[in-house]
Amino acid sequence: SVGLVLKLTPKVSLYGSYSEGFEQGGVAPYNTVNAGQYLNPLKSKQYEAGAKADVAGVALTLAAFQIDRTLQYVDSRNVYVQAGKERHSGVEFTANGRPIASLAIIAGASYMNARQIDTGDAATEGKRPANVPRWQANLFAEYTTPLEGFSVNAGIYYMGERALDPVNTVFLPGYARIDLGARYATHIGGHPVVFRATVENVANKQYWSAANYASVYPGQPREAFLRVQASF
Repeated sequence: SVGLVLKLTPKVSLYGSYSEGFEQGGVAPYNTVNAGQYLNPLKSKQYEAGAKADVAGVALTLAAFQIDRTLQYVDSRNVYVQAGKERHSGVEFTANGRPIASLAIIAGASYMNARQIDTGDAATEGKRPANVPRWQANLFAEYTTPLEGFSVNAGIYYMGERALDPVNTVFLPGYARIDLGARYATHIGGHPVVFRATVENVANKQYWSAANYASVYPGQPREAFLRVQASF
């Protein structure tokens, strides 16, 4: 990997980077002709360029990127193969910080134009890779209340439409999930203790959380958690 940062001002900088990756290949799923077969290692290349700025206590980043990675999928013969590559080209915006002392935010949004290329198969060439959305966004905010040690938080997570299979015959609809929570930090017996209450998927939204090898996985229904953390 190699990168370059150009600092225009103490709070504004431009950057560019290039990296290559090497990782273990996939294993053919149980319901394919070559079930259990280990495929060759995967190779990837990533190019990225962008700008970073600190504005009113918030770190902002805007980046454009392209990622080329070995493509793995189940073909029309029901064989798990490596053929061509998947190219992810897009832009991403992130924000992280405290616009005011009592409010912390983490936010991000991205647009990705993902394509399968050089596959040698007209049925998959130029189609979208499975489980890759065009649009994705999230916003998490935590507000520190006037009550000492007590804060509340909320998160909104959006996932756009995704293809179920490499030939794009079926698409999973997009969804938005909302989580709510609260945190209370105190001392008990001289020891720090933190209580956390969380409700995930507050609206009890029904959605598909992921797709893999033409299989789909449902998202979790509404769930509530209470956690206690103590230090001794």
